[in-house]
Amino acid sequence: MTLIPQYLDPGTYHRDRYEQAAQKALAEAVKPGMTEPQIALALHEYLAMHCAYDDTLERSTEYDVLVRGSAVCQGYAEAYMDLLRRVGIECIIVTSEEMNHAWNQVKLDGAWYHVDVTWDDPTPDRAGLVLHANFLRSDEGMTDYYGWDSPHTCTDTTYDRDAFWTDVCSPILYADAQTCYLIRIGDMEYEILRR
Repeated sequence: MTLIPQYLDPGTYHRDRYEQAAQKALAEAVKPGMTEPQIALALHEYLAMHCAYDDTLERSTEYDVLVRGSAVCQGYAEAYMDLLRRVGIECIIVTSEEMNHAWNQVKLDGAWYHVDVTWDDPTPDRAGLVLHANFLRSDEGMTDYYGWDSPHTCTDTTYDRDAFWTDVCSPILYADAQTCYLIRIGDMEYEILRR
């Protein structure tokens, strides 16, 4: 008997699994008729709900986010950028060496905004909790960030103060073209709001 080892191309194998995971994310999050801001929010929510920050600091790719469900900021930023680009929305990755951090800038309806899914996904991971403090922010609204360099400026402050999601700590989901989320009305009481 003769044994001849054959090595599978891990790149092909990983690409297939990643492609399936990306298609699943888009199918679950993006619905027909959504606006660009709604799509950006839906994909933000999907990643925050389906990924946990990798405290081992070993996972750092979009594959780690969508297939393994755990990554550091670079992985979150890569996955968010890939998903947005697949639906035709411009998105780039922004980095700050001083902060040792990466996040995104996204172009919606002609204006650029910052989005940091990583910082909106609580660590340690808590099911049912998604923050929105770093979603669609202007340069001015990025008060805790420093040392970044980007080819785009984010001057539109529309969402810095007046966005309905600013104080929402639950995932924001879309049902029948309506936005649904929980809002706290007491110590242990919540109300489902539709928008």
